[in-house]
Amino acid sequence: MKNLVNIEIKKCLKRKEFIFILLLIIVAISMDFTLTSMHFYGSKTSQLLSAHSGIIINNIIRTPLQPVFGVLLPITVSIIGSDMYLEEKINGTENVINTRISKKENIISKAIAISIISFFIVLIPLLIDQILSLIAFPTQGNGSFRESGYKQLIYIDKGIMLNSIQAYYPYLNNIIFMIIRAISAVLFTLISYGFSFIPKVNKYLSILSSFIIYTLLTTVLSLISFIILMSGINESLSEAIGTDILGVNGYGNIYVLFGILLIYLILGIKLINKGIKSEDVV
Repeated sequence: MKNLVNIEIKKCLKRKEFIFILLLIIVAISMDFTLTSMHFYGSKTSQLLSAHSGIIINNIIRTPLQPVFGVLLPITVSIIGSDMYLEEKINGTENVINTRISKKENIISKAIAISIISFFIVLIPLLIDQILSLIAFPTQGNGSFRESGYKQLIYIDKGIMLNSIQAYYPYLNNIIFMIIRAISAVLFTLISYGFSFIPKVNKYLSILSSFIIYTLLTTVLSLISFIILMSGINESLSEAIGTDILGVNGYGNIYVLFGILLIYLILGIKLINKGIKSEDVV
């Protein structure tokens, strides 16, 4: 299985879809960093934001490139390899491959390969972005919304996720949410990959599937959260249900966030398992 995964990773890295997304991510990180730096060019040192507030997923200066790692992330990562098995089926190489290895191993090895690539194609650029931000901005500058670090420590918003870590260990906080973002990318990819096994589905619907599911689930949870808030039942419950997995220190609950990620994982596994069982395994 290890050799199969290595082969699938190499195949995925050679795909034009992977090259396109890699270039897109490089451009997004570079342009977001450049636009943020230009915004503060010539400012006094005391007016500069902290380096932890300058990365693309946590940037207080909104740029057009942030959706690449935000609401468009399900599409961004799904383009990479979610249609790999579907492509084999369309071009007729599926049967040839399945005579050499089992269909189950073929499907699982591809799932592992695209999961590894999706994880690192999100995590590594974000880590590089943090390093660039540390080079350009002071480690202790103005915090979020131009509040000083001192003011943030005086008033810690108890409603946001990981509030104490954000206030006392902002760089650890960033790393945690980078990893969460990378895990989300993996789960989005698995869902789109799983959708490719649905009969008569085309590659474009497969790629869009995780984005559609994310949008629908987020909309439903936001609506429930709003109803609970308006009814005055429980404000904390409302915030918890409205948790956004692609937010950074947003209002919500970290356990609910992991619960939503678990739902995505179960859905992805079920779809892939259905694909494995759709025909007799060779």
